[in-house]
Amino acid sequence: MAIERPSSDCRSPMPSSAPSPAVPQTSPWTEPLRQLICRNQGYLIQYQQLAANHHRQMKDAWRDLAAEPGNASDVRRRTLNLAFTRLCQFLNTYLKRAVEKNFELIVACLARPDMPHKPRLGLLAPLDDEGRELIDLFRDPPVPHRLLGREFPSSSSTAFGEVNRRKSYYHCPDVPAALKRGAYRNSRLVDDAAARCEVNSLSSHDDPNWCRLWREGDAGTCFKSNLVVPVTLANNDFSLLSDDEMKMLVGSNVPQWDELRSCILAYLWMDHVTPDYFSQGHCIDVAYAAADLLSVYLVIRYQYTKYSETFRLAHKMCEGDA
Repeated sequence: MAIERPSSDCRSPMPSSAPSPAVPQTSPWTEPLRQLICRNQGYLIQYQQLAANHHRQMKDAWRDLAAEPGNASDVRRRTLNLAFTRLCQFLNTYLKRAVEKNFELIVACLARPDMPHKPRLGLLAPLDDEGRELIDLFRDPPVPHRLLGREFPSSSSTAFGEVNRRKSYYHCPDVPAALKRGAYRNSRLVDDAAARCEVNSLSSHDDPNWCRLWREGDAGTCFKSNLVVPVTLANNDFSLLSDDEMKMLVGSNVPQWDELRSCILAYLWMDHVTPDYFSQGHCIDVAYAAADLLSVYLVIRYQYTKYSETFRLAHKMCEGDA
């Protein structure tokens, strides 16, 4: 018997004789948020399964090569190298696509009809357990290629410094006002920016004086409001995992459980050219929902790279062949 597919909105159709139910009033961001969660459900299932497949192929190739270490053939070495390369390419390419789609849905959730400009988003990763050094991974809208992959100290930014200190989100609704009172810093701002800063409600696109205080970038990058949310596994129940297993999961060497649970895997960055853009009540909740979803991609990537013994051995072998 054929199975009837549910309607596209995942609700059962009402019988034709039933009265039409009253349509509840919803906020304009609830549908994009539902899409954010729904799309990631499918993306994550595929990411986990396909990553496992690629890792298994690499593991099989390594076993074949290790079975006869004294007579390792060039063919087996090339097979391992190819499997290793395919795993890395898949993990990186799929993650990039997933992040780009998430950024698109986050922007839809945060859209404001009264604002012609969209927020900018970014995903940055720590290079150490304390987040002292960061690396820029993804940006939307895209930035010049030379800016991606750059490394910089978190101390150069109030936003990252506060997130690291508090292990919570950082929201600056009015960057010029915070800068004026000495409560905001960013490495792109010129040295005397605080003294020259003028506080107003204009968009950066209509405020050339504000844009002159930034070292590089066009008006769209000279933001006036800022929101940064940590990508962590905090507030979850991992009681089935031992401390050692949890360390393997999040990639941290800290010994205490409370510290481990709040380990920051990445930072979800948002900014906008007008003040108070992220002051709407749902903005922080949407940002946290997206950060929680993105954390799962990063954990899956860790599982098949940084915390895979086979990956480390294959990496060493492939580097030796390079």
